Amino acid sequence: MTNIILALDGDWSASEAYHMALPGLSGDSQLYDITVRDRHLDQWSKREGCWGLHHQATVRDFDDIRPVVPLSSARGGRRNLDDPSFAVLNVAKPRG
Repeated sequence: MTNIILALDGDWSASEAYHMALPGLSGDSQLYDITVRDRHLDQWSKREGCWGLHHQATVRDFDDIRPVVPLSSARGGRRNLDDPSFAVLNVAKPRG
């Protein structure tokens, strides 16, 4: 979610938020990148002192799919505990 715009008028409000999703897809021994760009258009109202969603709509602005073509053969990331992020983010584990 990015670029959130809010408008407020008493107990009524409206917002627009840009949303981008980048799921991957594999098939036929080929990897694909999917790009989806939406906007969430929401209306809010304050009832009994609490804000709640009154109406919601989503507008699809752009989507595409394309085959993944690697720029290099270097692969530093892994989909397991050997990924470098675990060594950095594991603050509970003693170092040394």
